[in-house]
Amino acid sequence: MRQGKRFELVVEGPVTPAVLAQARKAAEQLLANPVIEDVVSVTDADAAGA
Repeated sequence: MRQGKRFELVVEGPVTPAVLAQARKAAEQLLANPVIEDVVSVTDADAAGA
């Protein structure tokens, strides 16, 4: 069984690798509970075709 949460962040300006790295760091430090969950992915939804 897998349970999780999904956060969508809106970024002003272009989504660069540096911006994605900052988003991943924020997710790992602020949004996830490292005892019970991991950050699985941080992606650019526009580039992924969403």
